[in-house]
Amino acid sequence: MGEGLQTVPTPRSPLYRVGRAPNPFSLPPWAFVGADGTLGGRFDDPRGRDGLPPALRFRVLYLATESAGAFGESIARFRPDLDVLSGAPPQVATASRLERPAVSAGWRLARRLGVTVLDRHLTIADIFAPESIQELREALAPLAVTLHLPDIDVGALRGPRRRLTQEIARYIYEQTDDAGRPLYSGLRYLSHYNTGWECWALFAGRLSHRVLRADPIPATTPGLIDAARILRLRIEEDGGGRYITP
Repeated sequence: MGEGLQTVPTPRSPLYRVGRAPNPFSLPPWAFVGADGTLGGRFDDPRGRDGLPPALRFRVLYLATESAGAFGESIARFRPDLDVLSGAPPQVATASRLERPAVSAGWRLARRLGVTVLDRHLTIADIFAPESIQELREALAPLAVTLHLPDIDVGALRGPRRRLTQEIARYIYEQTDDAGRPLYSGLRYLSHYNTGWECWALFAGRLSHRVLRADPIPATTPGLIDAARILRLRIEEDGGGRYITP
């Protein structure tokens, strides 16, 4: 199988990544593996669940076409849980923007905004292409049944089931040509926080790119402000209680 997977041209414009200082393009350490055997990312290698050792698993670097997308994927964790929102009194739930949760200054200071250009020869699968969805629907039907999913469609691809999206990454990673050479360097997807944020999950061992810079993240960084506005978050300027509320 794999013939139905569609590809997307490698972006000519720079891509963005929010990662830990000093090098936002450093690979996540295997020490961060969670109880499910993965590093927690949407398209991480799921084979840790089967006991495959780290040396044989792939790692993923997540990038975005716009800096707001890179920030949005990273700071969504600061939003309150739904049970907190549902249990809040109406006057709190509708309070002024000054009471929004905040992106902490400590989080910003520990990270950098990386900017890079991908090698134009990379082959990237577009999982949201209609043909790709049908391919994945057929290939992963047994898993979908196990997960009690009604279907594998756009909603499922953008849904909360990371077991599904991680198995999609595995399926793409394992596709080879007749000579046994890997076909894909990663995949393109849309953020489940905002369909306007185009994102890229690149297999680290197959990634070729040219880093342009790695910048500190001031509270006034435009992409951060944009993402915080959409996600209804404040940005802590420093430890002195000052905030930016987009």
